[in-house]
Amino acid sequence: MPLVDGHEVVRSTDDSDIDTDEEKEKQKEREKLKAKEEIDTHGAQEVDDSAHPDAQLKEADCVDFVLEGDGWTELMPEAVKMRTVTEGSGNEDSYPAVKQYIIVSYEVWPMTAYPEFSSPPLRSYRNVLHKLGEGEAIPALELTWRHTKPGGVSEVACVARFAWGPQGSKGIPKQDEDIPADCHLFIRTTLNEVLPLDDGPRPDGGVAVWTEAVRLMSLRKISGNDHFKRGVHDKAIKCYEQGMADFLKEAFDLRAEVQADQKKIGEDMLVDCASNLAACHIELKDGEKAMMALTLPVECGIASATNNLKLHYRAAKAQLLLSNFKECEQCLNDACRLAPNDADCVRLQGQLQRAKAKHARERKKMGSKLVNNVDWSDTKLEPSWPVKFATGIGKATFPYFRGAFLGVGVVLVAGAVGVVLNYLG
Repeated sequence: MPLVDGHEVVRSTDDSDIDTDEEKEKQKEREKLKAKEEIDTHGAQEVDDSAHPDAQLKEADCVDFVLEGDGWTELMPEAVKMRTVTEGSGNEDSYPAVKQYIIVSYEVWPMTAYPEFSSPPLRSYRNVLHKLGEGEAIPALELTWRHTKPGGVSEVACVARFAWGPQGSKGIPKQDEDIPADCHLFIRTTLNEVLPLDDGPRPDGGVAVWTEAVRLMSLRKISGNDHFKRGVHDKAIKCYEQGMADFLKEAFDLRAEVQADQKKIGEDMLVDCASNLAACHIELKDGEKAMMALTLPVECGIASATNNLKLHYRAAKAQLLLSNFKECEQCLNDACRLAPNDADCVRLQGQLQRAKAKHARERKKMGSKLVNNVDWSDTKLEPSWPVKFATGIGKATFPYFRGAFLGVGVVLVAGAVGVVLNYLG
């Protein structure tokens, strides 16, 4: 029996091996206990939380699917079933592990479409990147991929709780359909490629490392764009951030070793991821984090960042969120220099003018409130202008009058002294 992450795959037992109904029930209980033990064991692993919602099954979620064909395995009893259509290559050590990157394709139908599949799938993905244990993919698929060898094709039927649950998933207009809330699913998936673990040997030569890092960042960007279009901004942010972080860590210091055209592809991809990351933060009304994302390419010394229209435009939107009108206007001027008639820039200029006008009205209104709230009861009345004029003249001439009075006083005293002296003489 194959081992995956140190646990045996839980497989359903053929009826021919069970003699009585009582033994069937006992076998079923043993399988449930085994599945619960696997959940509890993985629950202790930080990276494995995504593979088992809430860490235990609920009886209301269990559905006994009636599936055609042989080889169905219960990964989670009455909740997740899979079967291998094409075995894939490799031995028992070829199954992907937690923290490992995989590239997969899959199609998703509602369980109600099984087995005719007369309608197109609700979702169809080709060659998308996932990292096992990150929780970006639905739990049923993560479980299935960990039981699939490279190149293998598998089918999986799962209850809603191991898919998109009570929230469902928003479709992208003109691309795919909404997945309804509490929808049980049937999925056909191919494990196209299993990438070496991060701590494995790196490809020989800087060019090979650079090329692989750019490829992974590009795949992360594609996944992030998909999440962004569906309004799942937290997962989009994770994709962009992880793509940039891996590229900066693994390859950015190798720029001098690659050709100019390869260097440009990598740098432009980094700028695009930073710009799209900022767009997520702008949607979440976080201008500060958006500006942090937008300044990263400039801080990395990427010259093309200064002439990137999306970077300047989204910087203007972020500054407008922060009510930094002067900085917003400067960023808009830089964007309009690159694309003078860009409709989005013209629209944002209108938003800036309205925001400035609104800010001015609010400041005026606030000033009026402050004036009206002041207590004027102890304030003295302003004197009239004649009184002010007379008071001013008095203040100006007072020093001269004082000198004149002092002079007259001296003369009078001297005269009095003279009279007294003449009398005594």
